[in-house]
Amino acid sequence: MSQEHASVSMENLFEAFDRTWPNISNVINSYIFPEGIDPSLLVQRIATKSESPEKQMFCMLLNCFEYQFGVLNEKILSQEGEISELDSRLTRARSQINDLHNTVSLNKRQIENLEESAKNNMFLVQDCLKDINDLNSKIFALNTQHSLENERVAQLNEKIFRLQEENSLLFSRATRAENTLGENKNTVTSQKPRRSRSDPEKFNAGQQSTEKRQMDDFHRISFVTSLLSGKAWDAVQDGVKRMNNNPLNPDSWFWKTPALLWQILDNRYILLDSTQSAKNELDTIFQDKRPYGDFKADFDHYAAKALTL
Repeated sequence: MSQEHASVSMENLFEAFDRTWPNISNVINSYIFPEGIDPSLLVQRIATKSESPEKQMFCMLLNCFEYQFGVLNEKILSQEGEISELDSRLTRARSQINDLHNTVSLNKRQIENLEESAKNNMFLVQDCLKDINDLNSKIFALNTQHSLENERVAQLNEKIFRLQEENSLLFSRATRAENTLGENKNTVTSQKPRRSRSDPEKFNAGQQSTEKRQMDDFHRISFVTSLLSGKAWDAVQDGVKRMNNNPLNPDSWFWKTPALLWQILDNRYILLDSTQSAKNELDTIFQDKRPYGDFKADFDHYAAKALTL
């Protein structure tokens, strides 16, 4: 047998061996044998050895190994598939973990922002509660003042009722005086003696001219400041004390004249004309189905006539 023929024969033997026991052939081909051991001798002996019980037994063992190697290969392939699936799951799990980590970080930042916002809102709520308490206090004070004003209105209504009764009485007296005047129209009245001088100018409680009520600037300023109360009095009390300590030295006063004091008060407060307010209220009153102003004009006319009797 030539060398080329022997090589072809060995190739045929290996091909036949691969076809018969492919799994074992893969193991043999992938295994690194020690030096001096050639697996081709095993293949050659199996192919050339005559049929015998030992060869049959050996071939049966090879068949058994072939089967077991096939099972193992299937398990390995199956496990490799499972490992690949697990690796894919692990990759997805890592991605999900990263996403969850990012989500947790984002939620943590949002929670911190919400906590900061809640803290700021708590401060705002406290400020609002303080404002509400202040408003409740002001409302209570206003309600108290409103109750006092209602009582004052009731007192004024009572005074108006008494004034109406007095006006009715005066009107009846004026009517009687007018009748008496008509009866005594032609009688001779006694002549009054001529007076040598006139009476000083009179004024009533509604007189607002301090010049007619007070004699000098000290008393006029004292009169105006005595009408103030509350914060208005707090604003002028230092000036009043200085004026009282130096009544004869107007240069040391805060207000040299009453006009200057009135100017300061006019710039700081809205001053009400009490007499004008009373007149406005009288415009809404009727006497004997007539406006009170008309009734009062007639009453003054008849009262003046009655005084001349």
